[in-house]
Amino acid sequence: HISGGYGGAFSYLLSDGKDVYIYSVSDDGPGRTTKLTGDFNNKSIPVMIIQNVKPSIPELCDSCVLGDDYSYDKIGYGLMNQKGELVTTEVYDTMDRVLDYYVAVSSNGKHGYLNDNGQEVVPLEYESAEYVYEEYGIVSKNGKYGVINMDNQVVIDLKYDKLSYYGHNTFVGYQNGEWKVIFS
Repeated sequence: HISGGYGGAFSYLLSDGKDVYIYSVSDDGPGRTTKLTGDFNNKSIPVMIIQNVKPSIPELCDSCVLGDDYSYDKIGYGLMNQKGELVTTEVYDTMDRVLDYYVAVSSNGKHGYLNDNGQEVVPLEYESAEYVYEEYGIVSKNGKYGVINMDNQVVIDLKYDKLSYYGHNTFVGYQNGEWKVIFS
């Protein structure tokens, strides 16, 4: 999932193993697929890995409206480099780019982070893995939230019922009925 929109609009990056396409859907009409060209700013990009595309995307055109007969089987998510090669060896249930160099992923209900090369930098051991700023991520375990760095070292203890990034190395956490400002 690469973007959320108002009015029910959203887009996915899809890959059939050969090319990458943006598939946009809105509640205004049918979906549209557009072949992604150019570079990815020398970064890997999250893609939905698909198979059994009918009709195949290249047969449709580089940019066209998809009819009701268009279908595919979703396998999962991975990272693809500029050459169109998957750089992840695992297929993940979810994948969200959270910063230029890190991607939050999940598999079988466990969450962690990959770097831009597809290497797992934070093991999939958390209930959730959220927003990253610089090299910090908000994670939860046993229903409590805290902050880790991308070396999986705890920066703010996982003891808060709610935790949000406020800006400028500052978080706001809710614990024991009180909101607290936390500086990292």
